[in-house]
Amino acid sequence: MNDVTVVTSVTYPSPESLALVADVQYHEPYLSAALNRKFRGIVDPGFYAGFLPKPGGGMNLLITSVDGDKTAGAASVDIGEFYQVTIQQRKDISLALSAGKKYAIVLKGRYLLGEDTYQVNTASHIHAAEFVARTYTDSYQLGDGELLVCTVNIPAGVSAITQEMIDTSERINRTIGIDISDSVTSSRSDVAASSLAVKKAYDLAKSKYTAQDASTTQKGLVQLSSETNSDSETMAATPKAVKSVKDLADTKAPIESPSLTGTPTAPTAAQGTNSTQIANTAFVKAAITALINGAPGTLDTLKEIAAAINNDPNFSTTINNALALKAPLASPALTGIPTAPTAAQGTNNTQIATTAYVRAAISALVGSSPEALDTLNELAAALGNDPNFATTMTNALAGKQPLDATLTALAGLATGANKLPYFTGTDTVSQTDLTSVGRDILAKTSVLAVIQYLGLRELGTSGEKIPLLSTANTWSARQTFNGGITGALTGNADTATKLKTARNINGVRFDGSGDININTLVSRGRVTALEANAQGTSGIQLYEAYNNGYPSPYGNVLHLKGATAAGEGELFIGWSGTSGAHAPVHIRSRRDTDSANWSEWAQVYTSKDSIPGVNAKGDQDTSGNAATATKLQTACTINGVSFDGSKNIELTAENLNLERTVELAAGSLQKNQNGADIPGKDTFTKNIGACRAFHSSISTGAGNWTTAQLIEWLDSQGAFNHPYWMCKCSWSYGNNKIITDTGCGTIHLAGCVIEVMGNKGAMTIRVTTPSTSTGGGTTNAQFTYINHGADYAPGWRRDYSTKNQQPAFALGQTGSTVGNDKAVGWNSISGVYNANIGGASTLILHFYMGAGSCPAVQFRVNYKNGGIYYRSARDGYGFEADWSEFYTTTRKPSAGDVGAYTKAECNSRFITGIRLGTKSSVQTWNGPGWNDKSGYVVTASINSNKDELIDTTQARPVQYCINGTWYNAGSI
Repeated sequence: MNDVTVVTSVTYPSPESLALVADVQYHEPYLSAALNRKFRGIVDPGFYAGFLPKPGGGMNLLITSVDGDKTAGAASVDIGEFYQVTIQQRKDISLALSAGKKYAIVLKGRYLLGEDTYQVNTASHIHAAEFVARTYTDSYQLGDGELLVCTVNIPAGVSAITQEMIDTSERINRTIGIDISDSVTSSRSDVAASSLAVKKAYDLAKSKYTAQDASTTQKGLVQLSSETNSDSETMAATPKAVKSVKDLADTKAPIESPSLTGTPTAPTAAQGTNSTQIANTAFVKAAITALINGAPGTLDTLKEIAAAINNDPNFSTTINNALALKAPLASPALTGIPTAPTAAQGTNNTQIATTAYVRAAISALVGSSPEALDTLNELAAALGNDPNFATTMTNALAGKQPLDATLTALAGLATGANKLPYFTGTDTVSQTDLTSVGRDILAKTSVLAVIQYLGLRELGTSGEKIPLLSTANTWSARQTFNGGITGALTGNADTATKLKTARNINGVRFDGSGDININTLVSRGRVTALEANAQGTSGIQLYEAYNNGYPSPYGNVLHLKGATAAGEGELFIGWSGTSGAHAPVHIRSRRDTDSANWSEWAQVYTSKDSIPGVNAKGDQDTSGNAATATKLQTACTINGVSFDGSKNIELTAENLNLERTVELAAGSLQKNQNGADIPGKDTFTKNIGACRAFHSSISTGAGNWTTAQLIEWLDSQGAFNHPYWMCKCSWSYGNNKIITDTGCGTIHLAGCVIEVMGNKGAMTIRVTTPSTSTGGGTTNAQFTYINHGADYAPGWRRDYSTKNQQPAFALGQTGSTVGNDKAVGWNSISGVYNANIGGASTLILHFYMGAGSCPAVQFRVNYKNGGIYYRSARDGYGFEADWSEFYTTTRKPSAGDVGAYTKAECNSRFITGIRLGTKSSVQTWNGPGWNDKSGYVVTASINSNKDELIDTTQARPVQYCINGTWYNAGSI
């Protein structure tokens, strides 16, 4: 914009160029700009009235202008740097939104100097003020001239907007001026209290408030106290008391990982305890004493034991390694040159014989033997070198008579196969049969082999050895018999399952085959009270109540339960908190069923208790027991006649007011009229809450109705006076209303049945239409209107049925015919429409979403591939542009349609060739030379005589070809 503007003879500066700009001036050229800067900076942007969002039924958001007693909304927006525009809302506006999105509902104002809006020019598509529904994100920013009305967060899958989805927390609400009120009971937030109202409130508070001490149940004055051991509930602790407690707490060890100092003590745990309980020195000392367990004084410490094993940490390995170098006692295999003491000559036992012993034995054997027989060689030679000399000799002597009694005895045996001789006495021989088992035993070469053959074991106490019984027929070690023992065992406590002779324990027979219960009085200390169906111990048990779930904190509990039945009972005797005072007694029990719960505790009243209704007043005074009373303490009157219960009384007609009853009988209903003589039948049915069939053929009158007018008519007919009300309309098409604003079809009331349920504040209206209608009325349909208040999205719906089937479009209609291709509005129901277009018809596919910058789109399809067109709506302003055609292979665009040149236009506009034209020559030597000429280029310089001067210059024009014609270029 220029710094100054001239209008006729007046020159004025641009307001934007001035440092200071005053209010509207005389001769100011642009009045709109002047007025729109008037309150900039004085009236802040925001909403001052109206523009209130609420559910509008279904997926519609209603922005209403009504705000309390104000019927028009007012808002202020800032435009650019200098302007402020006030926007009024005079009518409610509905915005269609979709589920599954979060919207920012924005009020947008616009002003630009020199720009027409729809407000001043219906040809303009620019709106001075409008609502815009935009997708909301965390980074969303308002633009110039915009105010946020609210955000709407609609979950996916919902079918109606509710108040909970609408958020106005980011909305800017403003107020100019405040009303002054003298009221002290008003709850309005838009008025201010006058000084009179403040004084009234002060006087009222002063007259009502009296200082009182605070307690745990009421507020009041609190006295401070620095005591740290007080149990008062009416005093408050001072910081000094809190600090004292804190200082004391600082001297205490924490529960978690305490670091104790000094000489801390703890109870001594029982020996054998293995838990997280603290072990004190006494516990450790006792554990060490038990570990020593009478060991000798020289081996009662680990140090002494270590010294005894030469401080060898591998003592066992050392011993085993040393033993590995020793020969075993049984069958040792010695190496090297083993030595042993030389036994005395003549020794005949298991002592080892050394070489010296053998040599001495040989010397003794040789003795005084002749030299010719003092060697084995000489003896062998003397025996004829017969290795079986003895056998040979035995055989030789076999036929000889024995020389002693033994041989004589043996010779006397009658030998035979499988016979074994044996001695029965001195030189007395007998024989017995030798079995194959005997032969096998005799064939064994060792005792172990014989034991193994017989299936026996060695004697011992480990492994597979057989334990040896002592002379007292006892085993030195305990034996285990996994397979059991057949026969009688005397007093075997470990394996006996039953006593041989049953015994009596406190008079109860016991043989060890099963548990028994001995009913004795057992004191069990403090036992937590049983709950639910928990069972106690059989017998008579005595418990102590000590803050463990009984009717009062302290007392004795006597628990009684039999040996077999599940039923049990308890007697609780409380301890009084005052010496010598009486304490209450309670009882309870549970039935003889395992799953039965304990009964509630019941108090046992004694002569020391105050019994309500007996010797103390309770909820009911039973001092004069009706079962035994013969006279009332205070006489009463019945219809004016005194009655004390001591005798009967009689009431006269006058006492009973029967005279008035007789007088009123003349105006009463007659029984034989069956209700026909009820003067106000509607009021009567209303009072008794009865349903009402109002009419079977009523006419509602000609013309159209809105839903609101239908409701008012129903109200006038008393429809909301009954829980259920219905009527049927007459068949007069011309004398019945047409309801046009249901949003789901037109209702012609002729022949319809109207049903009303509920009251006017929460109503349900159902209209069933007949099978025929006029005036565009929907037939074979059932319409339902539900209104439980403006906050609950009131609206109509239409049920689909076999006669009123759901169309191809889930929310639309199929087969409707309209007058032209622009008759289907942008916010019409989605569906397929047939539009007449003069001599033919076209198919219109209409898609209505009702949300976003493009809330609707239409496609128009002509028959026989005659073209496809589309148009789209903008925001809430409908189709602002005409149909646009899709180009196809059968309907191609012309060059002009797409802004291109035709072939002829291309030929007439574009250069198709470039060349040099006819040559021109000019003498340069001793001539005029070549002057600059537009469109020519020098092509040659000729020096014909080859001196230092050019003789001739040649040039040609640059030419171009357009549409077959060559033209000289005017310039290059």
